Amino acid sequence: MSLFYKSIDNQLNKINKEHMTGSQEVVGSSPSSMILNRGDVWKYGETSSKNERYSDLYKDNIGDGGVHENPIFYGNQVQIKVAEKEALYRYFLLHGHLPPGNKIFR
Repeated sequence: MSLFYKSIDNQLNKINKEHMTGSQEVVGSSPSSMILNRGDVWKYGETSSKNERYSDLYKDNIGDGGVHENPIFYGNQVQIKVAEKEALYRYFLLHGHLPPGNKIFR
């Protein structure tokens, strides 16, 4: 395992030990444009209000057929940020880039 991957693993383990109150499973630089197939991830993120950030019209116009929100984790803000970071790292390690809707690691 490379030093980069060990660093990511250590960072996530440290965050989990400090902030998680139990074990939670998370379903596990992006190209500017790419083909999304049904079921592909467009973006990982958090929201406190489902329809405030992206309008239905905006989501309907992403890709062929649009995208929809699929909540994968519920918790307090710290737990949600940890879950988001884990999901982003897992996606990056599997695909070599971030999901197209994520521009940075948060």
